[in-house]
Amino acid sequence: MPRAIADKYLTILDCIDEVVYIVDVPEGDPFKGHVRWVSSRVESILGYRPEEFYADPGLWPRLLHPDDVQALGATTRTILESGTPGLREYRLRHRQTGEYRWIEDRVVPKLEGGRVVGIHGAARDVTDRKRREEACHNLALAVEQTADAVLIAGRDGVIKYVNPAFETLTGHSRGEVVGRTPRLLKSGTHDAEFYRHLWETILAGRVFRGVLTNRKRNGETYLEQKTITPIRDPGGAITHFVSTGKDITESRRLEQQLMQSQKMDAIGQLAGGVAHDFNNLLTVIVGCGELLRRGLEPGGRPAGQAETILAAAERAAELTRQLLAFSRRQPQELRVLDLNAVASGMTGILRRLIGTQIELVEDLGSPLGGVRADASQLEQVLLNLVVNARDSMPDGGTLTIRTAEVELAEAEARRHPGMRPGACVLLEVTDTGTGMDAPTQARIFEPFFSTKEQGRGTGLGLSTVYGIVKQSEGYIGVESEVGRGTTFRVFLPRVEAAVERLGRPETSRPAPEGGTETILLVEDEPMVLDFTALALRDLGYTVLEAASGEEALRLLEQGGAREVHLLLTDVIMPRMSGHVLADRVRALRPGIRVLLVSGYAGEAPGAPGGPGAAPLLQKPFTATTLAQKVRGTLDAG
Repeated sequence: MPRAIADKYLTILDCIDEVVYIVDVPEGDPFKGHVRWVSSRVESILGYRPEEFYADPGLWPRLLHPDDVQALGATTRTILESGTPGLREYRLRHRQTGEYRWIEDRVVPKLEGGRVVGIHGAARDVTDRKRREEACHNLALAVEQTADAVLIAGRDGVIKYVNPAFETLTGHSRGEVVGRTPRLLKSGTHDAEFYRHLWETILAGRVFRGVLTNRKRNGETYLEQKTITPIRDPGGAITHFVSTGKDITESRRLEQQLMQSQKMDAIGQLAGGVAHDFNNLLTVIVGCGELLRRGLEPGGRPAGQAETILAAAERAAELTRQLLAFSRRQPQELRVLDLNAVASGMTGILRRLIGTQIELVEDLGSPLGGVRADASQLEQVLLNLVVNARDSMPDGGTLTIRTAEVELAEAEARRHPGMRPGACVLLEVTDTGTGMDAPTQARIFEPFFSTKEQGRGTGLGLSTVYGIVKQSEGYIGVESEVGRGTTFRVFLPRVEAAVERLGRPETSRPAPEGGTETILLVEDEPMVLDFTALALRDLGYTVLEAASGEEALRLLEQGGAREVHLLLTDVIMPRMSGHVLADRVRALRPGIRVLLVSGYAGEAPGAPGGPGAAPLLQKPFTATTLAQKVRGTLDAG
């Protein structure tokens, strides 16, 4: 070939993007070949001039990535042995940057006398393409393995792709949804305006964020935290939408439970405070009413009016007791009880209560561990749940009381705020009545909330149950469906201590006795102070009155050697509590007896029953109750 023509071809080869080369392959070894010629394009890709490859036959094998040596050798040997063209991919290190560049190499064997003596090749730098492929591969892996549900749809809303998390969440397989629209997930919860806003947002090129209530393949609804992002082509036109979603059904349920628990706690604090103030007033009403009745002739009109006052006050006192139960401040006589014994002992009462139209079924599990609770409060829980069930079945039905031992796992305990994992005793009351919708279930334990018509009940029955269960360190939950009945489940922690036998207190009490001892009476509520002092003096006691702890200490210090036999003090008072006062009085008068007076149990932590605890007189109290408690405290050994 004339020199001019050869130079022309070489110039053309130097100008194209690919690196063209000729390599001898002695003895068929792909790594011992001598570079006979390589186009100048090689310098822009690897930083080496062609002359350097001519001078150093081992240069290009040294540039090869160690991880590619074996694969490249095998591919090259296959090409040489077959004598047919082939494609190779490998990485070579750049001279200046040290970076490995991906090379795609089309190879044609060079034959002489039927034997392969070398190869002709055209190689190009495909590093950018390989990076894009790797990024796409990693992205595909991420999308396929992410825990969030991913859906890709065209601009028309037709689904192009869903990942495995979408299939797991919705129950729809990829084959079932590709080619359809996301309308198949609609639950009917959202109105047309909601979807109109969604589409207006994403078609305008903005990201939509919101919570959707969707429906699974099996009909179950779920809450999904959804983000929908428009995807644009290089010209800026929207071509696709990518939707990512996270199932927040459980977290939202726990969040609502926590909010409900916090709301109930706040209402409980308010109810406890109201009950405390009412108990102060009722103490005066009940006490003075009783003293008034004693001075009236039985059977007369004034005596009847006094009885009416006391009856009304007792009804008011019952309301405050229910409020205290809800707010978890009701005094408790804690014992280790057998829940089956409590339920069995009430069978007769419950059957009479529900009437003949309702069938009572008892499914009491055995053996059953003990629970630490107040027996009368447990009876109140069962009674209120049964009454609630009865009222939901006006035309009759079946009421089932079930008990069982259950093991509450860590995950299950987390579903019930305030509940600890471990062994529990379950009380379950199920009816076949009218049931409740979700909004009603959300408020069912709130005080004064009732679904009954005006005049039927106070709306405190289930709130009382809630408070008692919480105060007993348990949990109560409800499951209900309109038209399909309701189930209340009470979980109480099981204890290992021996169960105590249930016994009924004596109903008859001896007439109250008085005495001649000296009592230091401390009460910051003037009306309660006046009534209590009057009642005590009527019983023969000498009473020293004080409106605060500071005043009581001054009376003791001024009394010198005067003996005081009993400190009768309210628990909650400004500046100095009854507990602090009792400790300081005991230091001044070591032999003195102490009787605490409380508007609710929360005022007297560790009161009756704790080591060294003082006895407690609960408000509202009558003159008779006061006399018995004072005499009992003075006579205690």
